[in-house]
Amino acid sequence: MLQSIVILFWSLFSPDILELRVEGIEENKGVIRIAFYDSEAIHLDEEEVTYYHEEQVTNSGTMDIQIDIPSGDYSVAIYHDLNADKQLNKNMFGIPKEPYGFSNNVMGMFGPPSFEEAKIEFPKTNRIIINLR
Repeated sequence: MLQSIVILFWSLFSPDILELRVEGIEENKGVIRIAFYDSEAIHLDEEEVTYYHEEQVTNSGTMDIQIDIPSGDYSVAIYHDLNADKQLNKNMFGIPKEPYGFSNNVMGMFGPPSFEEAKIEFPKTNRIIINLR
């Protein structure tokens, strides 16, 4: 009985952890920058990020990252900041020069995906894989 109460208590008050696997890391340098957006109104607005997380790249290939965030609907945008300058470097046409990706691995036809296309329901979805492009 006591064990059941402890398990119930723990499940009610334990943090929600999103497990993010980043695949396609080609270089063992820089920082993975992760932005969470909770609505279409602020989706991909660099000034209005709901939650932000960064991890130093420790190896090429794949990285597993655990992030403590509240329950909710989010779109997730990440990029591999190769030169650690805290910005997604782009070419003269505005196309990213550094690897990037979105939740659900969606890509827009002529630009980034919409909030609805990239939206995940957390913690219903508690593990996501994003492939860098």
